[in-house]
Formats: sequence, C-alpha cells, structure tokens
Amino acid sequence: MNPDTIQAWARRATPADLAAAGFDNLQVLAADMLILRLAREGHPEALAILEPMADQPIVEPLPIPAGMLPGLTRYVDSGIPPGSFLQAVICGEWRLAARLADDANAKILPAFGAWLLRKAPPQSHGSRANFEAWMAQRGRQMRAAA
Repeated sequence: MNPDTIQAWARRATPADLAAAGFDNLQVLAADMLILRLAREGHPEALAILEPMADQPIVEPLPIPAGMLPGLTRYVDSGIPPGSFLQAVICGEWRLAARLADDANAKILPAFGAWLLRKAPPQSHGSRANFEAWMAQRGRQMRAAA
C-alpha cells in the first residue's frame, strides 16, 4: 500500500485533498478496508494508525438496501453466489464493483465493506480465492447437514 494513501487515511483528508494528491475514492476505500482488516488481525502498523482515532465517535455506516441483503446473507450463511456486483464487493474488487453498481449502490460502496467487516467471517471475503473457498466450504457443510 502506498504510504501517502495511509497518511491520507489517517488524517481523514477531504475529497479535495485526496484528489489533489491523485487518489480516487476507490483507492481510499481499498486502503480503509486493508487497514481495518490488518488492525483486526493485530498488525502493529495498522493499530498505530487507528489508535489516535480511538476516542473519536463511531460513525455508523449507511444501511445496505433491503434488496441487497438477501444476496449477502445467502452467500455468508450458505455459500450461494450472489450477482456480479456483490461478487465484486465480496472479492474486494472495488473498481469492478463501482462499474457494476447502480446509482444507489455506487453512492454507498463503503457501507458494503463495513457490512462485510462487521457481519461476515474474515475468511469469507477480501479476495477471489476467499470467495471461491468460502462457497466450496459452505456448500460441503450444507450438503453434510442435509
């Protein structure tokens, strides 16, 4: 990850600051997701970035539209693959997700990332390999339970 992206994230630069530095929103979203995941795993560098923000109030993410939740929960609970937009989100392919999103979902892409971090097991998202492995694992579990 580019150190400038990390610094911009840490100081929560304005969109104008980020644009002037050459970052687009998807790069910042990817940095957010990576730093949060690394902090969750206990990496000291990520924890050091987040520590100064520990006393700040938590901002709740925008809610996921009701029509998108079934696809996410079916994937997490049963390993059933969702549509192409949600697959891109789950795999962490944010540029593709932005291209596939409708107008409403494009405005709240970070909410999807926040949902995954809060509600889904870490091994179920973040890469195409995790996505494929999760579907295979959940599929085996579902067949064994039947």
